[in-house]
Amino acid sequence: MILSVNDINFTNIKRDEALSILRRGGPKVQLLIRRLSPPITKKIDIEQHDGKLGITLKGGIGTQFYPNDHGIFITNACRQQTGTQLEIGDRLLEIASTKKQYDLRFVTRVCAIKRIELACKESQKVTISVGRAKRIIPVQNQKSDSCVNELNSNDTKNKDTSKVHVGTQYATTNGIRNERKLCNTSGNYSHELLTIQQGQSYAIK
Repeated sequence: MILSVNDINFTNIKRDEALSILRRGGPKVQLLIRRLSPPITKKIDIEQHDGKLGITLKGGIGTQFYPNDHGIFITNACRQQTGTQLEIGDRLLEIASTKKQYDLRFVTRVCAIKRIELACKESQKVTISVGRAKRIIPVQNQKSDSCVNELNSNDTKNKDTSKVHVGTQYATTNGIRNERKLCNTSGNYSHELLTIQQGQSYAIK
């Protein structure tokens, strides 16, 4: 989601106006974007649940827990019911009984609860698929309070793909350096500041 372009608010803007601003951006365009932090997907087996999972859910279509996100999230979990496997903040993706699978994505909260109840009635063992945000690991620059992590697109020797760094990344393409800065994280979101030079393209994934 694009939040701003060259400090112009893009959260409630029409498509044509947004395109016009991007075209008038000049030799350097700076975008502030928000994206979901990279998820970790886990499958968790729960047995002898006595018909209840002991979790509190929020979110879903029409009752979003996070702005512009239709996910169903766990906001409270009874450890006696679920053990220590389910965590507060988990995004529910699917629940499966021994007979049937139920999709919990892009549904209302009421629909999600009904599907969970159905799965629990069908068998004493259910498997829940959840998504978790990866922990963001800050890398502090010793000379200042800013976070810095330089990365050349041709240099793959020192890449550590197991970690997500808060900081600034520089990708050099055809001799022109573009800047990508991970500013902060909030809940399941991360904010990135992209600076793109004229004549260069950047795919927002």
